[in-house]
Amino acid sequence: MADLFGGLLASFQLSLEAEGKSPKTLDNYSRAVVAFAKHLHSLGLVDDVTTVRADDVRRFLVGLQGKVAPSTEYRNYSGLRQFFAWCVREDELDVSPMANVRPPKVPEPRTQMLTKTEMKTLLAGAAGKDFVARRDTAIILLLADTGMRRMELAALAVADLDLRGRVVEVAGKGDREHRKRYRLVPFGARTAQALDRYLRARRAHPRGDCPSLWLAEKNRGVLTADGIRQMLERRGEAIGVKLHAHMFRHGFADAYLRSGGTPQDLQELAGWKSAAMVRRYGAANRAERAREAYRRLSPMDAL
Repeated sequence: MADLFGGLLASFQLSLEAEGKSPKTLDNYSRAVVAFAKHLHSLGLVDDVTTVRADDVRRFLVGLQGKVAPSTEYRNYSGLRQFFAWCVREDELDVSPMANVRPPKVPEPRTQMLTKTEMKTLLAGAAGKDFVARRDTAIILLLADTGMRRMELAALAVADLDLRGRVVEVAGKGDREHRKRYRLVPFGARTAQALDRYLRARRAHPRGDCPSLWLAEKNRGVLTADGIRQMLERRGEAIGVKLHAHMFRHGFADAYLRSGGTPQDLQELAGWKSAAMVRRYGAANRAERAREAYRRLSPMDAL
């Protein structure tokens, strides 16, 4: 499929790799171009960038409505917009056919967050003195206390932890020059205690000398990001919740703002480049937080 649009898809993919785009971004953009090419072929049209018109793109996007999730509609729009913008930059086109194509409306997703009762039940289910219980409890508390990404959590090394200072050095998403951006993320005393208990249990593990922080059961090596996902799903299923790491990230953002933390500080702690991500993650329960703040700051109560 790399020869689609006269081989331009392959060149576009190479450009994305050179810019340091993540494999997920490359895959999303490529899927959009492939899907659009298939759409053109189904209509008897040719996948030639010079013959594509705005209405061709609009028909493609309209055809997705009701068949895929709104977020998938937008990913297809975004992927095609990036592809045709690249074609313009590379002088394959004078003007993008998407110059006047408006993006599909995507409703703000409401991400489920764990309630206090669910969080207590989850931790109770993971409680125990064996290696797996110590590890899973530490993972759950660190996710909830910092809001870090699952991939960031999986990449942690033992040396990244400072239990006395209660901070962990996190390698976030890299920039276009493939440089990783590091940030120090604080955590609380309860999480520090859970991490300490895990580290002591970890010493007896057959792979205890491994620099990676999270180890799998017995002698299976490092616990990967996918392994963490599976663990969370298993722990969530036990309490009747479809659990995933992003629930903790959203919960952290909500709790931080609810406690009076500033959006600017939240952006730094969560490792977001743009304030737009703060607005997106802070959208959940915004009205409720505003009402709580009003109760504390009522102008008439202050008279």
